[in-house]
Amino acid sequence: MATVKLNIPALVTDTSIEEKAYYHIRPLFTGFPVATHRRYDNAVTLFQKEVRQAFKGFSLNRQSAGHLLWFMFKPEISYQQFQFEFNLGRQFVSGLFGLAYFSLEGKTFVVLPSFHNYMFMLPSKKGGSPGLEEAAKQAIRDLLRNLKKEDENEFSPESYFAGKREFLANIDVSVNIGQAGFTFESPPDNWFLNSLMGDTEFDGAVEAERAGQDLNNLFPAELRRAYYQEKLVSQLYKAIFHRGNTPIAIIGPEGVGKHTIIHEVIWRYESEFYEPKKGRTQHIWLIDPTRIISGMSIVGMWQKRFESIISFIRKPAETAKTSDKILIDNPVALLRIGKSAQNNMTLSDVLRPYLEKRQLQATILATPEEWKVIQEKGRRFANLFQAIRLNEPGLETAIRIILKNRSALEKENDTAITIQAVRQLLAIQRNYLKNKPLPGSVMKLMRQLAVKYRYRSANAPEVREEFRAFSGLEERIFDSSRQFQEGEVRGNIAQELVGQPKAVEALTNVIHIVKAKLANKSKPLASFLFIGPTGVGKTQAAKVVCKYLMGDEKHLMRFDMNEFIDESAVQRLIGDDFNPEGLLTGTVRYRPFGILLLDEIEKAHPKVHDLLLQVLDDGRLTDSLGRTVDFSNTII
Repeated sequence: MATVKLNIPALVTDTSIEEKAYYHIRPLFTGFPVATHRRYDNAVTLFQKEVRQAFKGFSLNRQSAGHLLWFMFKPEISYQQFQFEFNLGRQFVSGLFGLAYFSLEGKTFVVLPSFHNYMFMLPSKKGGSPGLEEAAKQAIRDLLRNLKKEDENEFSPESYFAGKREFLANIDVSVNIGQAGFTFESPPDNWFLNSLMGDTEFDGAVEAERAGQDLNNLFPAELRRAYYQEKLVSQLYKAIFHRGNTPIAIIGPEGVGKHTIIHEVIWRYESEFYEPKKGRTQHIWLIDPTRIISGMSIVGMWQKRFESIISFIRKPAETAKTSDKILIDNPVALLRIGKSAQNNMTLSDVLRPYLEKRQLQATILATPEEWKVIQEKGRRFANLFQAIRLNEPGLETAIRIILKNRSALEKENDTAITIQAVRQLLAIQRNYLKNKPLPGSVMKLMRQLAVKYRYRSANAPEVREEFRAFSGLEERIFDSSRQFQEGEVRGNIAQELVGQPKAVEALTNVIHIVKAKLANKSKPLASFLFIGPTGVGKTQAAKVVCKYLMGDEKHLMRFDMNEFIDESAVQRLIGDDFNPEGLLTGTVRYRPFGILLLDEIEKAHPKVHDLLLQVLDDGRLTDSLGRTVDFSNTII
């Protein structure tokens, strides 16, 4: 498979969608693919993505060659607009028409983009031959006359007018082109034998696209920018693009900006911020380990697939003197995926020899807990990496980063996020997301706000509504402007939990503590042990407090502990190598706010009791993949 660099002449027009101006981009000589966006940079990036998608799986043969050649055709083109006026029968037409023209083999060709790329050749310049303007006017008049005859009722000449802001742009796109073989070289179609044997050959370029993403293709509009991290960005830039294929591990808590730092490094490389590029562009491929083994049902096939990806990244083109780079943001999977009952080989075993010989540059992103798991499960693999620690920025720096990103989000989504909304976001982070590092915990909600309130303004009430949808908590619980009346909480709980005054008092107190934001953030919001015979209201008490905090008792996270009476119960709750998503950790990771009911706790295995002791004491658990699950916003 060869990589072809296309320089596509594209027509950029302005269009209106819901009374908003958009950029619309399409190739000049073909009608597709097209891309539309409010910002020009985003429209170009989207157009490049659509072109790559159009050529995905493309094989060059006699039938498909014409399609590729139109995209490779790039003469010196001029674009001009003329104001034409003429009569079409009884109808008078006056408007602006655009045309592109170029010379080839001494002949001048004219393209009319508004008329489905109609092309004609300009007559040779002799006595009485029309010039460019006159010939274009005559061709447009004839075309409109024919269109009017075809559908006189729906005919509207205004739809063929050119916009005043139209222009031509040359857009660079790199696509992978496969070579189709001759028909007599094709193997016989023996479906039964193929189903048993499977494919034995993998194309590294195709598999890299299937199992990952080329992050360089996000330049410039879709790459996130890292602000106030100059020293770290410079250090990473030198480590990735200058040192001798040194494996790097970027270690930091979730939300401190590990992905953003990588995006900034790529942005500075593509924009030649530090230095001009030398030779071919080196690409960074984000590879998902779980996709490599996806669909590989035959023993040994995933190894061949991964080897083909590594070979492609080491030598992306036949003439390439430099290799591309690998980025993996799910590193624990490297030590887990591939194992089976008959085989202990994992992805890390395939990758390790290339890293040891410095034949490939790889970067992994990991949290401290994930890095600890990697060191425990594969010390030899972990020792290959140079560890770079990424700490949470100070509060002042984090706020400056948030405000910078706020401006970028407002510009990108044509929205307005008020300073009151930012203050509300910081208050929510301080009170409910304290264990999530800045600025990631705030930026996640801010991005959701920017997309949801596109073309509108987002203020503090919109932030509270978004947090209510994110957490499930009733707005009256976390909105400081709403106050409880005296006896309101106690009265509401007592109506549904009758005959249990001590329980009513305890639940009332915890709701007031949550409302006043006085809970200890290093522990769960509260933990209760309800003791009593069957039918006195133990489960009902949990449902009542769940309904008051979350609005519906259906949000109750309930575990019947009589199902966890054996020694393997701990692995079922926090996960293991074969089922990494534990029942308990998975539930709370996706629903960090709520009421956790452990019913019939006395029947659980003693090791489960030891596990829950850590939850009650520290308010956190680590699953089998090294991911920390926060219990500090739960009532147990």
